[in-house]
Amino acid sequence: MQRYLSNKLLWAVIILLGLLIVLVLALLITNRQAASQGTSVTAGEQPELMQLLDPDDPDNPYRGQYTAYDYWVFEHVVIPGTEEQEKHPSEMTPEEIRAQFAKTNKPANWMDTGATVYEGKYLVPFQVAIRDHHEALKNHTTDTRAQKTTAVRVKGVLDPELKATFRKQANRIDAGFYPPIPTWLAENPPRQAMLLPNGYILTQGLLGAWAETAGKGFGVEEEYEIAHGYYDLDGNLIREQQHGWLGLADGTTKEQQPPGHAIWIRDGYWKFIDDGTGALIAIWDYDGTPLASEEDAVPRDPHNFTWLSGLQIMDYYEAMHE
Repeated sequence: MQRYLSNKLLWAVIILLGLLIVLVLALLITNRQAASQGTSVTAGEQPELMQLLDPDDPDNPYRGQYTAYDYWVFEHVVIPGTEEQEKHPSEMTPEEIRAQFAKTNKPANWMDTGATVYEGKYLVPFQVAIRDHHEALKNHTTDTRAQKTTAVRVKGVLDPELKATFRKQANRIDAGFYPPIPTWLAENPPRQAMLLPNGYILTQGLLGAWAETAGKGFGVEEEYEIAHGYYDLDGNLIREQQHGWLGLADGTTKEQQPPGHAIWIRDGYWKFIDDGTGALIAIWDYDGTPLASEEDAVPRDPHNFTWLSGLQIMDYYEAMHE
């Protein structure tokens, strides 16, 4: 009996030692992963909080590029880790729900938006961030700095005049990457429009649809039933159809198009994919021109094939004519 108890005790000690080894290894692995991300984790400690460098600091690479809006952002950034994660209503007590509801009653001119921080300490000026985004899209490149950036939340009361100035500055940069917007389109915008390289325009909803549908939500079936239009340079409606815009620019019907599932590529190409095998059946240009192979679908500026909302159309038109 004593020998049995001794063996049992020995096995218990061995199991405990094994669990301790696993725990130590897990902690070492966690520390190594954290170190590769520039932070270290020790039991009982929290990762170091982000510390933003002052916009006017001589060591700030963006010094001299900040606008009044950027200074407001700097003062209202929510540093990651300093704000409690909001719970789902199902996890809240009645008191927490009432407190959360009170938070939704924001003061006038409340702004809840985002910003970008480079290398954990440099606030990226909003004009730089917008321009870099468009340049990367246009040139099919990846901003190497993107791997070292952190998205942060910005919350606070923003002066209406400062907000208006910020919007104008942002619209001016955005508009510079799109083709000219004709007056007839800006004065009577559809729900969305695509400014094609040939000067013609695809629309989701016909002219005037923006005024009728602004702020209205659509289900999948309603989206499918919305009329799409194809307009020439003078605003004359050439064709309209429901069920998407495939065939609008070239006038082809379903029977005249390749079989398979059609996928729109951001560079303005249609790929026709076999539903069973996933193989490429054919590839067409936006105007219905068949391409010999996928290699002929050369990269080009996606801005010519991007849907703009009615609001963007009006804002960008104004920015183009300032």
